[in-house]
Amino acid sequence: MRTFLLSASLLLSASAIALEEGVAINYSESDTRLFVAEYQILLSDYPGSFNPSLIKTDYGFLLSFRYLPDPVLQPTISYIGLLKLDNEFKPIDRPQLIDTRASMKKIPSKSEDARLFKFKDDIFVVYNDDIYAPNSKIANRRDMFIAKLNLLDGEYVAETPIKLIHEERFEQHIQKNWVPFEWNENLLFGYSIAPHEIVQNDLEDSLCKVVCETYSPVPWDWGQMRGGTQAELVNGEYLAFFHSSVDARSDISNYKKFIHYFMGAYTFSAQPPFELTKMTTFPIFDKGFYTQSNYYKRVIFPGGFAVDGDYIYLAYGKDDCEVWVAKMSKIELFSLLKPLDTKLGLKERMRFK
Repeated sequence: MRTFLLSASLLLSASAIALEEGVAINYSESDTRLFVAEYQILLSDYPGSFNPSLIKTDYGFLLSFRYLPDPVLQPTISYIGLLKLDNEFKPIDRPQLIDTRASMKKIPSKSEDARLFKFKDDIFVVYNDDIYAPNSKIANRRDMFIAKLNLLDGEYVAETPIKLIHEERFEQHIQKNWVPFEWNENLLFGYSIAPHEIVQNDLEDSLCKVVCETYSPVPWDWGQMRGGTQAELVNGEYLAFFHSSVDARSDISNYKKFIHYFMGAYTFSAQPPFELTKMTTFPIFDKGFYTQSNYYKRVIFPGGFAVDGDYIYLAYGKDDCEVWVAKMSKIELFSLLKPLDTKLGLKERMRFK
């Protein structure tokens, strides 16, 4: 049985196994009935791709991925790729890279970690990017962008991206991991999870205004909760997956202190103020998630999911070099979501008109 040795400062459930240097994650904590199947998506044209997203389409699924042509000498050069998959997750045609530099040819692509989602039945991509530093080895600041994807002659073409500006947080130079979702034909984003802050954009300009903010106690002791996937209505609530990270020692890091990324899931109400309702209190993982490698951190990064009947298909990246899709039981996933006591310390502000 594989275990993960983490710092003793982390608070785990009582069923965790205690070890001499700290505490360990036991695989029994993650119900193996949750995972039905897993598919690795191999991209020979774009080796080392990672951090995928996924949505359901008429032909099967559309997968996005992140590709670095030269991660050693030009680590900031990053592209967004797309691949059509059938219902068995087999490629329908060759993968493609989309152009996010139509009007900025002098700035190399630094587009990262795309999230696919549908808004008013159109497909959009949301991602973070640096459009300021022409030097391929320098990163200036990262902002969020959104672009509509149009299917032309069998390939997807991105319309001119719109930069998304949070009117109250623009001074923060790193903007990442916004959670897109649609409500009553409104385009909304989860800017943060704890507190759960929601901003709105009308696709007419860059400005995003805060419309809701709720504060609820969250029982998560594995690092700061950060956005991972889009949010979709499932069982009458919005469902999304998040990621977090902590410094930890584990058998798959040879007991050296590495950054370990973890994944969880949460739900929030279907109506404003979109307060958190349930979440997993323990990392979601399967036995194949964390394996030994030469990489300096251990990464599981959820980027998108699709619901199809009784199953949820979750796209995730592994160790910044692999693309995977996990088939999960919807019933088993929701059994792991624990209700939150929203009456304890719940505060809110709401600006919907």
